[in-house]
Amino acid sequence: MIDTYLIANELLANIAKKTALDYNEDDISYINRQLVGYGVKPATKEPESYEKYAVTIHKILKSMGEIMQVDFLADHQLAERFTSHFIPMIYRLKMGIVITNPLVKEIRNQYAITFSATWYALANVEEKLGVQFNDEEVALVAMYFQVSLEKSQNGKKILIVCPNGIGTSELIFNKIKRILPAQDIAEVTTVDKLYKKNLDNVDLIITSIKLKELNKPVIQVST
Repeated sequence: MIDTYLIANELLANIAKKTALDYNEDDISYINRQLVGYGVKPATKEPESYEKYAVTIHKILKSMGEIMQVDFLADHQLAERFTSHFIPMIYRLKMGIVITNPLVKEIRNQYAITFSATWYALANVEEKLGVQFNDEEVALVAMYFQVSLEKSQNGKKILIVCPNGIGTSELIFNKIKRILPAQDIAEVTTVDKLYKKNLDNVDLIITSIKLKELNKPVIQVST
């Protein structure tokens, strides 16, 4: 859980300051599991704080929806979780409290489109809020939207087909992945496996070789 992960991280950061002890990602994960296990959740938003940031939160959700072509405003769970995260985040930024997010690099690489879109949406409200966002905070926010994207199931499934499923297919996969909308899913497969697969949920096939006729849209590309 992202919410409790943040709490665990802040707890250990405070303990480290007082005791001069070091901690790592395994320690954060352990505390996070304990918090989840005992049902610990962030405090619910106070009405006054919510009203103060309601317009800004709505603007961010709408902006992200326009960029990603997804109606994030319709995801009420996203709005609630994002709001609960947003208000403490602004407080941290205003107070100069820096959090450690060891997953920044992974999030930035694996969910590059969502991460970039989140940066853009948040940058548009920096001046109004009087804060400057950083990679750690943006990565945490991006995951809320990524979870919503994957939950919405609005994306397309794309199969990448090459003779052996390795090498060339990985090159094509990595290039395609960079330009796909975040909600789309790309998967690598071999020719043999392709004709044994159930293709009902496949929307597009990209291949580096000529294929026998399939009842799906096919795009042949050069290696």
